[in-house]
Amino acid sequence: MVEWHDYVAEERERQLMEIVTSEKLKEAETRKFLENAFRDGEIRTTGTDIDKLMPPVSRFGGGGRAKKKQGVIDKLKAFFERFFGLGNASFTAEEQKPKAVVYDMTPPTLSMVAEPLAEYGSKKNEDNV
Repeated sequence: MVEWHDYVAEERERQLMEIVTSEKLKEAETRKFLENAFRDGEIRTTGTDIDKLMPPVSRFGGGGRAKKKQGVIDKLKAFFERFFGLGNASFTAEEQKPKAVVYDMTPPTLSMVAEPLAEYGSKKNEDNV
């Protein structure tokens, strides 16, 4: 199971970096966007979130911004659909490895409920009589 998790994490990271470099996206913003998408269970394409990931492109005159934005959306959707539900959804390095939980299954030592009995005729019993 650990090997599968490692494979998925490596492949996810490789494909994410491929998208970031090929589309010249801002890495930190892209990671945050995808982390939120995996948390929410969907890619949100409305609003300015996608624009924050993209490199600066002139909004006026032939920059092809709308076409580039749609290409980024398509790649991020494909990435999301490929990896949603597989392994850990975190994109930070310290969260990549699964955390092992160890349970101590040894039974606890039970303490004595009552004091040990005193011998008959001892000093302790004479005081109580």
